[in-house]
This record gives sequence, C-alpha cells and structure tokens, in this order.
Amino acid sequence: MPKQRFESLLANYCAPTLKQYKYANMFHLPKDDDSIRLLIKHYNQQFNSKGIYFILIEQESQYTIYVYNSKLKDYISSNEVQNFLKSYQYPNTFELCIQELKKRLNTKNFPHEIGVFLGYPLDDVIGFIEHKPYYLVGDWKVYQNVNEAKKQFDVFKQAKEQMLNEIHNGYELSQII
Repeated sequence: MPKQRFESLLANYCAPTLKQYKYANMFHLPKDDDSIRLLIKHYNQQFNSKGIYFILIEQESQYTIYVYNSKLKDYISSNEVQNFLKSYQYPNTFELCIQELKKRLNTKNFPHEIGVFLGYPLDDVIGFIEHKPYYLVGDWKVYQNVNEAKKQFDVFKQAKEQMLNEIHNGYELSQII
C-alpha cells in the first residue's frame, strides 16, 4: 500500500488519537496487501517516541489497524476500568490486556468490552453491553453525559477534517504530529 494512501486512512479513521484528543481508534483493511506489516513497523519506529502506537491485528479475512496513544494506558489502568475488565477475565497489566484483546478479536464472539480499549467512557460501554436506551449516537452510543460527548464528537470531527486537509495538501504525518 502506498504510504500516502495509508496516511489518508490514518487521518480519516485515527486523527483524534493521533492528535491526542482520544485514546484509541481502529479501522479494517482487506487482507490483500502484506506491505502493511512494513508500514506498521515504520510508523511504530517513527511515532512510539511520541507516545503513539500501531498494532496490526491479523484476522481471517482482514487486518485491523489499532492505533492508541500513551493516555490509554492510564485509562485502562484505572481501578474502575480494571475492575470492569477483570469481570471479563482480562489480565491485570496493560500489555497483557492488549494481547488478550487481540486474541478475542480473532474469535467468533465479538468482544463488546472493546469500547474501553477505544477510550469510550465506561458508563457508555456498560450501557451498550447491557442494551440500555441510549441518548445520542456519534463516534459511539452515548448513555450518559450527552453534552460532554457532543463536545468531544465536535473536537474529533475538527481533528479529522484538519488532518485530512493537511494530508491532501501534501504534508506527511510526521510533519503534522
């Protein structure tokens, strides 16, 4: 995959994470281009020092690109989120939780707890899992704190638009972040 195409995809799907407004994002690619492995390695070498991490999750028919920033570790390590993840039999360290998530994404039962790994508010993740009535749909279904979620969605949208504009104007990700 050409680097510019990959950077456009990153801007489209992961701008809030790359700009440090959101803990994590993910997107899927067809499993038809092995060059993605080299791209992921390249971006990790380039951006890990800035607290941005790229994980390639190889599934049966697709690749999942999971991008997170260093803020995710604090969120996942919080007592409230750790207790939630323990109820789903996740290990108690961040790195092992990420490994467990990768395993679960390769099973037939989708891990709905993935919301915490995308930085969604815990109350919204629980509301989704428990099929509660939601008040707003944006980047995720919102079950509480609607006004705060609206503000976040606006920030995420602006980050995406700005980053896509910069990429389309010839800037590389390394110049933007």
